[in-house]
Amino acid sequence: MSIATLPVVLLSLTLRTGPLRPPVGTPPVEDDTSDQMRLFDPDATKPRRSIQRWLEQPGLDASASTPVHPQPPVKLLGLPAHLRNPGPNLQVPRQLVVASLSGSALKLGGSYSILPFPLIASDSDNGTGFGAIVEFFYEDGTDPYRFSAVVNGYETTLGVADDFIDIDWLNALGTRFRLQAEIRVRNENNASYFGIGNRSPPLPAATADTLVTYGKADPALHVVLRHPIGSRGWLLYASYLYEHAFIRTYPGSVAATQLPNGVQGGNNAPLTVGVAYDTRDSEIWTTQGSFNELSLRGAALVTGSRYTWAGGTLAVRHFWRLPFELVLAEQLIADVMSTGNAFYDLNATGALQETNGLGGENSLRGFVKDRFLGDVKLFGNLELRRILFSFDLLGNPWHFGLVTFFEAGRVYDHLIDNGAFLTDGPPLLIHWDAGLGPRLVFGQSFLLRVDVAMSVEGPRYYLTARNMF
Repeated sequence: MSIATLPVVLLSLTLRTGPLRPPVGTPPVEDDTSDQMRLFDPDATKPRRSIQRWLEQPGLDASASTPVHPQPPVKLLGLPAHLRNPGPNLQVPRQLVVASLSGSALKLGGSYSILPFPLIASDSDNGTGFGAIVEFFYEDGTDPYRFSAVVNGYETTLGVADDFIDIDWLNALGTRFRLQAEIRVRNENNASYFGIGNRSPPLPAATADTLVTYGKADPALHVVLRHPIGSRGWLLYASYLYEHAFIRTYPGSVAATQLPNGVQGGNNAPLTVGVAYDTRDSEIWTTQGSFNELSLRGAALVTGSRYTWAGGTLAVRHFWRLPFELVLAEQLIADVMSTGNAFYDLNATGALQETNGLGGENSLRGFVKDRFLGDVKLFGNLELRRILFSFDLLGNPWHFGLVTFFEAGRVYDHLIDNGAFLTDGPPLLIHWDAGLGPRLVFGQSFLLRVDVAMSVEGPRYYLTARNMF
């Protein structure tokens, strides 16, 4: 029922990379010679910057007549861009490349390169999937590229198909704007729907999965525009999503019995505006800083939507270094929507970083994806992380770590129900899970995670790219 993609064993990875250089104009930082710092940057006097924040710095000027960075840029080729530098909630599947056709990008001449990959993945809910991805780069001295275009085709044995074209344009039209756009056609034969509310019952034993699933196909267009503002770390963003859903209910299923709003399908087209503050030292393995977001979104006839609704999201994420090279990470998400949204979009939030829920790899990992749906979603995640040891493989730096986590949350079917405020069951009716999992970190560009979580509804596991937050 979960549509999370769980990849298989990594067969080859010959990416060459090194520590990311700070952008021009970065103020000097104090020397930090801790082992944690040296794990990812042998030169501990250099601050580690995430690729995303790097690209948002004022120093990146596409109109400059000379390269912004006087040194040769670090080339982060060898993995699809959505794994190296994932776009803001573009719903890109977290598939892990398991075999490279070339091991590196193929030069087409000048500043142009192309990188093809086959995809193989396996998921306990969706079966085994196969596909291919081709990525095109244009590089002109901007790290990691000026323009990227990705074409992806993927399908599983249990009826999940995901095909998309994705573009990422840095310093678009000679400005400081970053433009990302995606055209996607996705089909799921086993999307989850247990009902709406915090007390939706679990799947009874020995019951067909079709009782709590439905079919959905939703071709979509998603455009995201963002721009750095003011002091370093602040970012304004806006996005527009247009999707047309085709819904198929199965006889006797919860969706066919309840006929929730949206079962008829149709257009849903929210417009989102938000502000973010990002001071993380790395997106791959964050050891300090914060990443906070506040956004508003809404859909109506004027945006091209069949459904009229409004919503807001507050996301707070902090990271602290602790003794013994431990890192404590926390995430708190509050998302509120008015009535009127389609049931199949009640799992979404307005955050830049994908945080769908409740249930699944991006919220409560001990529950099936979209296990609890409602107009109000409240949840938090607490993780204790540590790198245990490092090693070299094929001349590249690798790091092995471990994460333990605890997370809890709940939903409310409506913000206000018959004049009463947040009345969906007792306030302390909270769903929680706990778990742990190893991490395999490659330089500053890639992280593979395995999570095993346990809740009152049983164990769940995930094998995917990147930490959850």
